[in-house]
Amino acid sequence: MKATIKTAFLTFALMCSMGMSASGTDNNTVKKRIQYGPSLMSATCSSDDAAPVLKAKSVKANVGVIANEGYIINAVIAVSVGTEKARFYEGQKSGSSYVIQAEKGVYDIMAYIASENSDEEIFLFKENVDLSSTKSIMLTQREATISTEISQKTPGGGDIILPSAGNRGNCSVADYMLMIRHSQYGTLLQSESVSFKNSCKRISVNLVPSRMSFTRMDEYSWEFGPIFVVNPIDFGKAVNGPDKDGWENVATSFAKTPMSDSWNKTQDMPYFAMTGYFVSIDNGCNAYVGMGNSDFSLPTNILFYWYPKGYDGYYKFYPMLRDNLIQMANASVTSMPYIMTEDGLLPCGLNLFDNGNAMLENGKFPKKGHPRFMKPLPKRAILGNAVPALMCLPSSSKSTAWDNGFTYGFKGRHGEEYGLDSYNFTGLMTAKQLEDIGGYRRTVSVKCDGNEICSSPGDFSNRMNWGNGETYQFDVSMWNVIIDKEIEGKVTGSMTYNASDGFIPTVTSLQFRDENDNVTDHLVASDNSNIEFTAATFKFVPGERRESYEYKAPSSVVVEYAPHGSSDFKPLVAEELAEYFFLPGYGNYYRVSLADIPLTETTWYDLRVTVNGEGEARQVQTLTPAFKAEKATGIHSMSCDADNNTYTVYSTDGKMVGEGENTLSRLKPGFYILKNGASVRKIHID
Repeated sequence: MKATIKTAFLTFALMCSMGMSASGTDNNTVKKRIQYGPSLMSATCSSDDAAPVLKAKSVKANVGVIANEGYIINAVIAVSVGTEKARFYEGQKSGSSYVIQAEKGVYDIMAYIASENSDEEIFLFKENVDLSSTKSIMLTQREATISTEISQKTPGGGDIILPSAGNRGNCSVADYMLMIRHSQYGTLLQSESVSFKNSCKRISVNLVPSRMSFTRMDEYSWEFGPIFVVNPIDFGKAVNGPDKDGWENVATSFAKTPMSDSWNKTQDMPYFAMTGYFVSIDNGCNAYVGMGNSDFSLPTNILFYWYPKGYDGYYKFYPMLRDNLIQMANASVTSMPYIMTEDGLLPCGLNLFDNGNAMLENGKFPKKGHPRFMKPLPKRAILGNAVPALMCLPSSSKSTAWDNGFTYGFKGRHGEEYGLDSYNFTGLMTAKQLEDIGGYRRTVSVKCDGNEICSSPGDFSNRMNWGNGETYQFDVSMWNVIIDKEIEGKVTGSMTYNASDGFIPTVTSLQFRDENDNVTDHLVASDNSNIEFTAATFKFVPGERRESYEYKAPSSVVVEYAPHGSSDFKPLVAEELAEYFFLPGYGNYYRVSLADIPLTETTWYDLRVTVNGEGEARQVQTLTPAFKAEKATGIHSMSCDADNNTYTVYSTDGKMVGEGENTLSRLKPGFYILKNGASVRKIHID
């Protein structure tokens, strides 16, 4: 009997906390929650994140709300108008009405009603109410005569159909988020419905509010790939949302890992799949969400995104591509999150380690990511098809203090995260299940002042007892990598830091770039290719709501190479490029030329990178193998159909350097562009 998971569900991770799940087999077909303010982590009661303090001369008003049968009153709120700092108050239910106690002033009043199945949401407004003189307000659902439908379309223009009796549909689950924004307060309320059968597609109001705006953010687990829609609502339109125009999509390939390949052999098809995405409000990291299922098709190596042309609003998705998933979203290989730009969907250029937002600017997404990491993936890119770099960060089980701990993970060539290879499966699968798929394929050891406090991947957690020692040492080996479907890969690393100093040195990214500055999985030409990597030392900074890091530059970095399997490492020169320094998430930027590597044929090489901090703080990692280098000879790009020896020859910067018969024999060694009629090719002359 194959072990399977027959549910469709949604999980949340806010600052590495908070979760919600729902089963597709539940009797309740909608999972709903409401949150006030701009953060799902905690309700916010004023525009400066501080709850309003009621003065002695506060006022009370009763708000009566009449809803139709089958509808639920979810909230009654008041927002101040014309004050220096907007204030927000929630009405408290008292009998058949709601009591708002607030400071004297003018307010916009809103009642939120929804059908029991959440197919329709209704908002009733009364604007510019002076609570100093108005003690009673009545709002009635029958007055909500202005309605709009939410378009729920596929990229091809077809309908999205959730499962129902007798109809399996083409979408297993949908996540509907309605964001309501007050022009003087900001995001006032978030309503979320996770639905397995209902469409949640109608919004009605009694008037079009002058200071409120509505935005729907929808994610659909469509059978051909996740769909993301950001939909600003215009109540002047009968229908809001996408048609068949304006869509963007991105897709890539993933290399299989030995662990996930073994796991899939124990599973029924379709395999459990789960997409992942960040939700951003005002550039703030509002939530990390994983959503998916096992008994519907959901390819997650592709995604589709739509928002209206020219949209530059307050609400955005940062979706990811994913593969090699075992049981949970983070136990996978996951691409860098994507962002919609004027040039289409691009990698966001942010190093969101461990799917956490600690690598942001105080929980905010920068307006632009690192420019070296925002190019589209090369067409032949295969994520997970290389030995990744080890990355370590200080971490704590509580946000208000550091307990001497850290976390670790692995980063691929294209910014992808090998979450599968740092995940702790304790509690998710039995020891027998883990043994049957070959185990973790990694070893872990943590020592405190020479005494081992963790000896296995299943025991490692940022919540473990780190002790009160001074010197900590971490050793890890991970070999859950197959390159080009045949080469076994392994990364071995060690890291030492002192608790009194608190700074942990680490590589934060590592890439190989060819002569055209394209990122490659591992294949390079030795003559004109580079290793480029970033490194930093980070210290844990406690925060009331979120952890963050203090940065310090490494004291030095060392890069060495050796033929694969050899211990004969030789140094390479690392040049720091100050113009590419970037925080958060990356740090100092280094470039290493591969031109001096002597080659006679295609050769695999191992790479060793050392990042030194202050004193004895150090991270050393060896990637075996890291790259395959070859001497550049002959065609590298475009084809040539000429069969004679007469060419026009250009340098790589476009200058003509030769013309006529047998001109090649007169050229100096280097790269050249050869043109013959309409045919072009690039060559290297030894």
